[in-house]
Order: sequence, then C-alpha cells, then structure tokens
Amino acid sequence: MRRTPLKEQQTAPLRSVPFWTRDPNTSSPSITIITPSAYGASWGQIGIGVGYQARTRYTSEDDGGLGFAFGLGDPQEYVGLQVGLGLTDVSDTFADGGLNLKLHRALPEDFNIAVGVQRIAGWGETDGGSSVYGVVSKKIALKSSPVESFSELYLTLGVGGGQFRPEEDILNGVESVGVYGGVTLRIVEQVNFITEWSGQDLTLGISFVPFRNVPLVVTPAVTDITETAGDGARFILGVGYQVSF
Repeated sequence: MRRTPLKEQQTAPLRSVPFWTRDPNTSSPSITIITPSAYGASWGQIGIGVGYQARTRYTSEDDGGLGFAFGLGDPQEYVGLQVGLGLTDVSDTFADGGLNLKLHRALPEDFNIAVGVQRIAGWGETDGGSSVYGVVSKKIALKSSPVESFSELYLTLGVGGGQFRPEEDILNGVESVGVYGGVTLRIVEQVNFITEWSGQDLTLGISFVPFRNVPLVVTPAVTDITETAGDGARFILGVGYQVSF
C-alpha cells in the first residue's frame, strides 16, 4: 500500500518571483514555472508573487501561497544574490514557509549560472527539507530582434536534492539527487510557452505580460501531467510583480 505523502508533497512548490530575463526595466514573461532558473534579482529589484493551485496533491482542496524577494549585488560585474521568502498553506494561515537564497552570475554567450537553497530556514511541516540546487540557463536568439515572433529559445538544466528528487525517493527517505530542466520558446514579445520537468513530473504552461508597460507577469500551467508524481494533473497559476529602483 502506498504511503500518503506529507504536506510538502501536497503543496505545489511556489517558485521564485518571476524576475525578468532581459533588461530589468522592461517587462518580460517568465522562462520557468515551478523550478528555479539561473536568472535572479540584483540590486534595485524587489518582487512579490502569488501562487494558486486548484487542487493539492492527494486531496480535493485548493490552496495558494505568497512569495517576496529582493536582490543584492550585480551579476553582470560580480555576482548577484536573490533573497526570497515563501509562505504556503493559505488554508492554515501560512502555517508553512521558508527562506530561499540564490547566488547567480551572468556569463558570456548568454549563459547564466546559479546555486541556491530552497528553504534554507523555515517553519511548519515538510518532508523534503532544504533543497540545494545548481542550475544553468542559456538564451538562444532565433531572430535578430526579441520583438519578433519565435525570436528566442531558453534552455534550463539543474540538479538538486530535496523537492527536486523523484517522489518515490522522498516517500521512501532515499537521499538522492534529481535532475530538472525546461525549454521555453518566445512565441511573441509578451508570451512564452514553457515545457518543464520539475524532477518529479511534467509541467506545461504559458507566461505572459498582459500590459506592455506594467511589470506584471502571469503564468497559468498544468502540472503532474504524466502522473509520475501526485495523483493526476492539476491547474496552477502564478502572478508576479516587480519594482525596480
């Protein structure tokens, strides 16, 4: 008989606030959904994000979360540090939460690298504990201008423990390392199509900027599509807003 997963397995991961991947003063859709990319916030960037899922894993109840992040340093010249706070389990007055850190660096040829820890410190119930990861992201220009249709492709590949491990390893207490990643295509200037493997299951979605001059990013998606984790596909939604100064 399969064990019932603990609360962290029932709660969809609330990814980092979707900071933009190009000019920090220009709105751009996200390139990942529930996994961290190698991009992050730098000095002068503050963001807030909200997440919603229509049904948590192994339940029929909906839930949501709230995330806040700010940046330090300069990844172009030295290194950037993104500091985030995630609050989950809205149904229980944010009974679970944690502090997230990401060190990130921009490299030549449109590569970015990052190392980070999801929930380096926190409170509430969890069966995944802290999740240490390393990730590389690469932008490939398909057209001469990013405002053209099908102009950019983003590739992300990461490894990590904790929530990035296969679900069976988490349930059985196996200390392993999982692989996650994704492919994102810029459909039009304000819309990305995202295919993402979380380390446990497949997620498909889009990310779009509804208003060209408003730094608001909306990312609806369907996760757990292949049912290698969880008990069926679920709708999730993330909304992020950033202030640059």
